[in-house]
Amino acid sequence: NEYSWAVCPDVSGSMQNRCGNSGDLRFIDIAGMFTGFFRKGLKDCKIVPWSDHVWKWNVPKNDSIVSHINALVDFNGGTDMSCALRFLIDNNVKRDFFIFITDTEEYGTRYCNGQSWIKSWIDYRHRVNSRAEAFILRGDSYVTNPFSDADAAKYGIHPIYGWNDNVVKYIAYVIANHKKA
Repeated sequence: NEYSWAVCPDVSGSMQNRCGNSGDLRFIDIAGMFTGFFRKGLKDCKIVPWSDHVWKWNVPKNDSIVSHINALVDFNGGTDMSCALRFLIDNNVKRDFFIFITDTEEYGTRYCNGQSWIKSWIDYRHRVNSRAEAFILRGDSYVTNPFSDADAAKYGIHPIYGWNDNVVKYIAYVIANHKKA
């Protein structure tokens, strides 16, 4: 809680897809669950929902996790993972840690509106906060690295493939080691 956070859930149309071949859980449900969890649990947490643009977030911090999930379901659009970062750069919003939640979006080399996520991330670190770190939580469990492990280490990126209750433990572990740096 001593750090500032931005939680950036993907609300594009593909997030309405079901996880796996059975069950009712959708990627947007995972995004809403983590958004609500972090929003309620962190002192300084900005929510930046994105699709092909940034959406306004009106859910009060004290609302239930279900309210956060339901609010995300109402959004839709295309996919431009870098738009959240461009919004934060343009508004000079300094955050220490980011959590991007997406489905299977390839965010490293795919260009959306002229700039890939990795280039936007490097730009954010150069222009706003050089020590910022990002967790990218992909709802799917397929390890298709859109950027190298060396770039991830160099630019403070922590990719997470799939989700379960260990995700929060992993984030806590990284934060604990960050404090020692």
